[in-house]
Amino acid sequence: MNPTSLPVPTAGIVPPMITPLAARDRLDHEGVDALVEHILTSDVAGLFLLGTCGEGPALPFKLQTELVERVCSQVNDRVPVLVGISNPSIDDALGLADHAADCGVAGVVSTMPYYFPLPDEQRLAHLVQLAERSPLPLIVYNMPSCVHGTITVEMLRRLSDEPNVAGFKDKRRRYESL
Repeated sequence: MNPTSLPVPTAGIVPPMITPLAARDRLDHEGVDALVEHILTSDVAGLFLLGTCGEGPALPFKLQTELVERVCSQVNDRVPVLVGISNPSIDDALGLADHAADCGVAGVVSTMPYYFPLPDEQRLAHLVQLAERSPLPLIVYNMPSCVHGTITVEMLRRLSDEPNVAGFKDKRRRYESL
């Protein structure tokens, strides 16, 4: 599949979607299909998988990829699909980004690496590497409560120089002047 293009700037609502499960290790296919159709009847501007609801990092890679495949097939380019690839491992994040690109996803979303406290330079380097190596446009997600750090204005200025950074989502506050 070819990726649906990500409109820049993106306007409208791009809701995060939960991942319906039939069991701990199995998607609820009927639930996924029904939820996608319900969301799409709401005149949304896109759909965000494996993101804000938090289950992305908790799901095995197999379920993540299966969800992306199923939703992209069902959406069939009606709206852009975004996929959360937040992961402390660059290789794992890029593996999901590559799979998402193959499925027709429009863009990927990532927080800074989480779990271990890192200096800002290392957190920034992680995001820059994702931007440089991702096959899809990257939206950087500032979610301090989950990654135990924040993207500073200086980091945001540096990220804005990356051609593959398509946007910024801030869970905390607005940046008044860049």
